[in-house]
Amino acid sequence: MDKVIIFSDGGKRKDITYGTCLLVNDDGDEIIREHYVFGFGTSNQAEYLSAIAGITRAVALDAKDVSLVVDSKLLKYQVSGDFECYAEHLRVLKNIILDMATNFEKFNIVLVRRNIMKQLLGH
Repeated sequence: MDKVIIFSDGGKRKDITYGTCLLVNDDGDEIIREHYVFGFGTSNQAEYLSAIAGITRAVALDAKDVSLVVDSKLLKYQVSGDFECYAEHLRVLKNIILDMATNFEKFNIVLVRRNIMKQLLGH
Protein backbone atom coordinates (compact mmCIF):
# COMPACT_ATOMS: atom_id res chain seq x y z
CA MET A 1 0.00 0.00 0.00
CA ASP A 2 1.42 3.35 -0.95
CA LYS A 3 -0.35 6.17 0.90
CA VAL A 4 -2.16 5.89 4.22
CA ILE A 5 -3.79 8.69 6.18
CA ILE A 6 -4.19 8.07 9.91
CA PHE A 7 -6.76 10.05 11.86
CA SER A 8 -5.95 9.67 15.53
CA ASP A 9 -7.46 11.08 18.71
CA GLY A 10 -7.30 10.27 22.39
CA GLY A 11 -8.90 11.64 25.50
CA LYS A 12 -9.90 11.11 29.08
CA ARG A 13 -13.24 10.88 30.86
CA LYS A 14 -13.17 10.57 34.63
CA ASP A 15 -10.32 8.12 35.27
CA ILE A 16 -10.46 6.28 31.93
CA THR A 17 -8.30 7.16 28.93
CA TYR A 18 -9.44 6.10 25.47
CA GLY A 19 -8.62 6.58 21.83
CA THR A 20 -9.56 5.93 18.25
CA CYS A 21 -7.63 5.64 15.03
CA LEU A 22 -9.00 5.56 11.51
CA LEU A 23 -6.83 4.61 8.56
CA VAL A 24 -7.89 5.52 5.03
CA ASN A 25 -6.23 5.05 1.68
CA ASP A 26 -5.48 7.78 -0.86
CA ASP A 27 -9.03 7.54 -2.23
CA GLY A 28 -10.52 8.08 1.24
CA ASP A 29 -11.69 4.49 1.58
CA GLU A 30 -11.69 3.23 5.16
CA ILE A 31 -9.10 0.53 5.81
CA ILE A 32 -9.17 0.20 9.60
CA ARG A 33 -11.12 1.83 12.43
CA GLU A 34 -10.22 0.84 15.98
CA HIS A 35 -11.30 2.06 19.40
CA TYR A 36 -9.19 1.64 22.52
CA VAL A 37 -9.62 1.88 26.26
CA PHE A 38 -6.20 2.43 27.80
CA GLY A 39 -7.56 2.92 31.30
CA PHE A 40 -4.54 4.77 32.67
CA GLY A 41 -2.57 7.95 32.22
CA THR A 42 -3.31 11.42 30.98
CA SER A 43 -5.24 12.68 27.99
CA ASN A 44 -1.88 13.55 26.37
CA GLN A 45 -0.73 9.96 26.82
CA ALA A 46 -3.99 8.81 25.20
CA GLU A 47 -3.28 11.09 22.21
CA TYR A 48 0.17 9.55 21.82
CA LEU A 49 -1.00 5.95 22.35
CA SER A 50 -3.74 6.33 19.74
CA ALA A 51 -1.21 7.71 17.26
CA ILE A 52 1.18 4.83 17.98
CA ALA A 53 -1.64 2.33 17.41
CA GLY A 54 -2.43 3.89 14.03
CA ILE A 55 1.22 4.01 13.00
CA THR A 56 1.60 0.35 14.01
CA ARG A 57 -1.26 -0.54 11.65
CA ALA A 58 0.34 1.50 8.83
CA VAL A 59 3.64 -0.34 9.32
CA ALA A 60 1.78 -3.67 9.11
CA LEU A 61 0.17 -2.50 5.84
CA ASP A 62 3.66 -1.74 4.49
CA ALA A 63 2.66 1.87 3.79
CA LYS A 64 5.24 4.06 2.08
CA ASP A 65 3.73 7.54 2.53
CA VAL A 66 1.95 8.24 5.83
CA SER A 67 0.15 11.32 7.08
CA LEU A 68 -0.83 11.38 10.75
CA VAL A 69 -3.78 13.72 11.33
CA VAL A 70 -4.27 14.90 14.93
CA ASP A 71 -6.02 17.66 16.82
CA SER A 72 -3.41 17.76 19.59
CA LYS A 73 -1.06 20.73 19.24
CA LEU A 74 1.14 19.24 21.92
CA LEU A 75 1.65 15.95 20.05
CA LYS A 76 2.10 17.64 16.67
CA TYR A 77 4.66 20.17 17.85
CA GLN A 78 6.55 17.84 20.20
CA VAL A 79 6.98 15.18 17.53
CA SER A 80 7.97 17.75 14.90
CA GLY A 81 10.52 19.25 17.31
CA ASP A 82 8.89 22.68 17.51
CA PHE A 83 8.03 22.20 21.23
CA GLU A 84 10.41 20.78 23.79
CA CYS A 85 9.16 17.59 25.44
CA TYR A 86 10.01 17.88 29.13
CA ALA A 87 7.74 15.15 30.53
CA GLU A 88 9.62 11.85 30.50
CA HIS A 89 6.45 9.75 30.04
CA LEU A 90 5.61 11.71 26.87
CA ARG A 91 9.22 11.83 25.65
CA VAL A 92 9.27 8.01 25.61
CA LEU A 93 6.10 7.96 23.49
CA LYS A 94 7.39 10.72 21.19
CA ASN A 95 10.56 8.71 20.56
CA ILE A 96 8.50 5.62 19.73
CA ILE A 97 6.67 7.62 17.05
CA LEU A 98 9.92 8.99 15.66
CA ASP A 99 11.45 5.50 15.55
CA MET A 100 8.38 4.03 13.86
CA ALA A 101 8.30 6.84 11.29
CA THR A 102 11.61 5.57 9.89
CA ASN A 103 9.63 2.67 8.39
CA PHE A 104 8.10 5.05 5.85
CA GLU A 105 9.57 6.85 2.86
CA LYS A 106 7.46 9.91 3.77
CA PHE A 107 5.90 10.79 7.12
CA ASN A 108 4.21 14.00 8.16
CA ILE A 109 1.86 15.21 10.87
CA VAL A 110 -1.12 17.40 10.07
CA LEU A 111 -2.92 19.44 12.72
CA VAL A 112 -6.68 19.90 12.31
CA ARG A 113 -9.30 21.64 14.40
CA ARG A 114 -11.03 19.67 17.12
CA ASN A 115 -14.45 19.83 15.45
CA ILE A 116 -13.10 18.03 12.37
CA MET A 117 -11.76 15.17 14.50
CA LYS A 118 -15.03 15.02 16.42
CA GLN A 119 -16.95 14.62 13.14
CA LEU A 120 -14.63 11.84 11.93
CA LEU A 121 -14.05 9.90 15.14
CA GLY A 122 -16.90 10.92 17.42
CA HIS A 123 -14.88 12.34 20.31
